[in-house]
Amino acid sequence: MSKNIIYMVPIKGLKGENMRNTKDLTLAGVFIALMTVIAFVPQLGYIQITPVIGVTTMHVPVIIGAILLGRKFGFTLGITFGVLSLGIALTRGATPFELFFLNPFVSILPRAIFGLIIYDLYTFIKKMIKNDAISIGLSAFLSTLIHTTLVLGSIVIIYGQTLNSWDLGNLWVWLIGIVISNGLFEAVFAVVLSIVIIKPIQKLV
Repeated sequence: MSKNIIYMVPIKGLKGENMRNTKDLTLAGVFIALMTVIAFVPQLGYIQITPVIGVTTMHVPVIIGAILLGRKFGFTLGITFGVLSLGIALTRGATPFELFFLNPFVSILPRAIFGLIIYDLYTFIKKMIKNDAISIGLSAFLSTLIHTTLVLGSIVIIYGQTLNSWDLGNLWVWLIGIVISNGLFEAVFAVVLSIVIIKPIQKLV
């Protein structure tokens, strides 16, 4: 009897772990499928406001997935976001600004870093703020601004001379304007959806 008890304990633990891994993989697959669909629907995943200014909603599934599933899946979803962004630039890159995203150091690398840091940012904030809804919302807000900064920063580093030739006036004023306008809109959008979606899913999983 005692031997059976000894052997049953790790088996049950293994089953539970496998079940959790299966749930995580399934949920990650759902997020990847969702991102793929909205990426290629015009004015849904990427909303082009002017030839040089556009906002994205594609970062929201990455934030939600990273908070729910952890760093590894956040990184995977971030790369997926970047690859889809590159695909959009290849198939629909009709504006000068979109063409910047043909460069993987603009389309993929910032999104991979973005996806990688979300979970750690969330766990750090959660230690300081016990209210989970506020922790989720603040994490979504800050990570969105970080995403905007990473993408714009990579564009400036790689294509700064090109941007200067566009006669945008003061480049830094233009960049700050984009962060404030686009970044804040995307951040608020991410906050609302993240809180609304994450809390019910946490109860289910």
